[in-house]
Amino acid sequence: MLRWDTINNRIYQRREYDASNHPVRDIDFTTPTFPRTGRMRPGHPRPPHQHRFYINDPKIGTTSGFVRGAAELLEQPD
Repeated sequence: MLRWDTINNRIYQRREYDASNHPVRDIDFTTPTFPRTGRMRPGHPRPPHQHRFYINDPKIGTTSGFVRGAAELLEQPD
């Protein structure tokens, strides 16, 4: 799924799903900033970068939902 920024007229995020329609990762194409100041958020890599999804409670499984992980460098397929 692609998320579209209607103000700047560009794609800003892609979400990938597995065969069971569970989220796998987000790929962000913009630099995250603080809304009020526009300053870049510290600790985020430059775009593009990814956020992996993890099962919220592995003991329960996918019915517990998913949590979005921290930003990391984009992993490119071989």
